[in-house]
Order: sequence, then structure tokens, then C-alpha cells
Amino acid sequence: MQGSEGVYARECAARPGFSMSFSDPGASRTSFSDYRRLCAKWQHTITSGLRAALQSKNYVQTRNAFLILNTTVKARTFPTSSNSSKICRCRCQGRLRAAGRYCDLAAGQETRLSGFLQEF
Repeated sequence: MQGSEGVYARECAARPGFSMSFSDPGASRTSFSDYRRLCAKWQHTITSGLRAALQSKNYVQTRNAFLILNTTVKARTFPTSSNSSKICRCRCQGRLRAAGRYCDLAAGQETRLSGFLQEF
């Protein structure tokens, strides 16, 4: 994950969402290390969900996983860790190869995710 403690202190630390207590906005704030740990946990959770959706035999789950990846990859918000990126790339490539019977799924997603899939 990229970022620095200075950027965190300047842009995030004073915001109410970074308080340790929701009921008391004046409570102590999360530290930069806690923030990084939480982001890593979110990345892991999102990666696990996408991996399960891409492995699913259900067309709708697979399509939704591709839609989420399209949006987040374009916005450069996910994946931020190299491990999450590798897992998603491998699952996407395998799923696109197996998606021959879903022409709209394979053709549209392969072109939209082409930059992401090529980044090995």
C-alpha cells in the first residue's frame, strides 16, 4: 500500500471518520499504522469476495465481479497490493478462458480489463 504518514496527518487524521469512537467525535484518532492495517484488511476481504465470485458457476456473480473490477481498476482504487492484484489477474484470466459460452461476458470484459490483465 502506498501513502505516507504526512499525507495521512494532513488529509485524514482530523476527519470525524478517523475517530476511534463513533459516539464521541472528540475521541482519539486512529494512528497511521492502524489505518494501514485496516486498509490491508479491507483489501484482503474484497479480494476474497472477488475470488469467490470469479470461481462461482453462477453467471450473475461472475459478471458482478467483473463490473466491480472494471470500476475499481479504472479509478485506481483497487487492487493496491501486489498480492491482491496477482490473485485477481489470475482468476480473471482463468474465468475469461472458461467463459466461452458467455460471449458478452468474455468479449466486453477482456477489452475493458486488458491493461490490468497485461500487467504481469
